[in-house]
Amino acid sequence: MEVPDKEVRGSYDKGAQDVIASYRIPAIDRPELTSAAKLRGGQRVSRVNQTTKDRIGQIIADGLSKGKGRRELQEEIVEETGVSAARARTIAVQECNTSLMAGDFAMACRAGFTMKTWNITDASKARDTHKELNGKTMPLMEPFITSKGNKLMEPCDPDCNVPEETVNCHCFLTYS
Repeated sequence: MEVPDKEVRGSYDKGAQDVIASYRIPAIDRPELTSAAKLRGGQRVSRVNQTTKDRIGQIIADGLSKGKGRRELQEEIVEETGVSAARARTIAVQECNTSLMAGDFAMACRAGFTMKTWNITDASKARDTHKELNGKTMPLMEPFITSKGNKLMEPCDPDCNVPEETVNCHCFLTYS
């Protein structure tokens, strides 16, 4: 297995941690990090019509590409869709996290990693099904299966349609 250059990997990891810590997203020109938002952004938002889902996806994808922060995205979602500020914040955070986690996974695949490990950020806030996954290592292309039977390739998995597993998830993967 070819391991990515340590300096490049270290720089990426530091940048990813800065994004996660502050929800302030620098301009992203990596298609891996924006493709989930471009292809499926907003599609899991409930209680809105398809036009609104599409518009939310566009706001998130454009915002990630232009380096807009969570607050700016939240304000655009409120202005464009009329949802409450609290709901817009949840949508902005969730859609950004989903896109970034999917991009992180895509880059790990491309980099040649073969294994992934699930990590929780805060045991007091993590859902029980994710606490059970904490520290579990799986082959990269196999899903984690929660105790409720839900399959997740990564935290905030855009292919998982179970909100109880994905919304407000702050877990992350490490790769080897």
